[in-house]
Amino acid sequence: MEAAYLKIYDYFDGDPLLIYVIGGTVIVNINFWLFNLFFITIDMIDPKWVQPYKIQDEKKPPLSKYLGAFKVILANQFIAGPLITLFWYFPAVWFGTSFTGPLPSGWQIFRDIVISILCEEIGFYYSHRLFHHPKIYKYIHKKHHEWTAPVSITSIYCHPLEHAISNLSPVLLGPTICGSHVITLWIWASIAILSTTCSHSGYHFPFMLSPEPHDYHHKVFNECFGTGLLDWIHGTDSTFRKSIEGKRNYMSWSMKPIKQIHPEQQKEE
Repeated sequence: MEAAYLKIYDYFDGDPLLIYVIGGTVIVNINFWLFNLFFITIDMIDPKWVQPYKIQDEKKPPLSKYLGAFKVILANQFIAGPLITLFWYFPAVWFGTSFTGPLPSGWQIFRDIVISILCEEIGFYYSHRLFHHPKIYKYIHKKHHEWTAPVSITSIYCHPLEHAISNLSPVLLGPTICGSHVITLWIWASIAILSTTCSHSGYHFPFMLSPEPHDYHHKVFNECFGTGLLDWIHGTDSTFRKSIEGKRNYMSWSMKPIKQIHPEQQKEE
């Protein structure tokens, strides 16, 4: 990892602004497409073996809608993304973000990521609920909810203001407060991308982080605003926890589709 980072450092002549903004943008966007490649492939081919793993199997977006999402996604990646990253660069430096050696230890990375998970939950939950306010929703967040049955790439299909406030800022908040090394930020951002990719994928595969809560949010709109903790505290997952989707909300270790483990008829139990 150190050798790879030194190549990036040398490429930008050690300029922290370029490392943070340009380097971060490139790394995050590469990871986004790598993580989404599998889901894009199965969405396009739609093989029979994936059907039992679909969460909302009756809903398949038309190809025109799927391809149309790329325009919004690319704009968020290459316009809104770099701009909000540039904005966060200055507080990150003020809080002590490091760009030189030594690289952080495994314990330091783990500690900062745990703090970042908590910060992301707080930032995402409350900003997300704010965007659902009736006086705001139709102007900003409604765009993201054009997908009642999401696909993986729609994790960043949204208004640029939402992408800045609700997607990127909660992820950048934790590493900024911690004064994390930029390597820690990139590791954490990659984890966050993987998590939101799974949450929007529309599939619940074995050995995969459960996408059930956020998929349910796209289905009903008024529950499961966060990643779990604050929904439980505020009671904004009460209906979900009683639903069949709530019963399926765990990482499955079985190759048997989770919809067969917890079939629909159990809904009334």
